[in-house]
Amino acid sequence: MNSAQTQTPIARLPMLIGGFACACLMGAAVGFFTTGFLGQTEGAHANASQSATFGVLPVALASLLSLLILSPAGMRTRARLGVGVLVSSGARLIFALGLGVVMYMVMKPDPTGFFASLLTAGLLALVAESMWAIHALRSGATSGAGSA
Repeated sequence: MNSAQTQTPIARLPMLIGGFACACLMGAAVGFFTTGFLGQTEGAHANASQSATFGVLPVALASLLSLLILSPAGMRTRARLGVGVLVSSGARLIFALGLGVVMYMVMKPDPTGFFASLLTAGLLALVAESMWAIHALRSGATSGAGSA
C-alpha cells in the first residue's frame, strides 16, 4: 500500500447523509405512532407530531455536527476513518442527548413520543454511520482506493 492510497478518501458523504435522513424520518414515525398509541399526557394524541418533531430535532442537529467532523477528505482516508467515526459518533451522542434534555425541560412535550423518537433516531443514526464506515473500509480494502 503506497502513501497515495492511504491519503485518498475511501468514503463519500451522500450515502451517510441519506442514512441520517432515513434515521430521522423513521425516528419521527416511531415517536408519532408511540405518542398516538401510548401517550401519557392529556391531549397527547393531538400533539403526536409535535412530540415526535421535538424528539428528532436534536438528532438531526447532531447529525449535522457528525457530517461537519467527517467532511474533510483527510478524515475519510483508510488510516483515519475509524477514528473519525468514533469521534463523530461520540460527539453526536453527547450533543443529541444534551440538546434533547434541554428541549424536553423547556418545551415539555409528551415524554413517550419524545423519547421514543429521540432514542430511535439516535440508534438508527448510529447504525447508519456504522454501516457506512464498514462498507467504506471493506470496499477500500478490496479495491485499493475505492470509494463507498
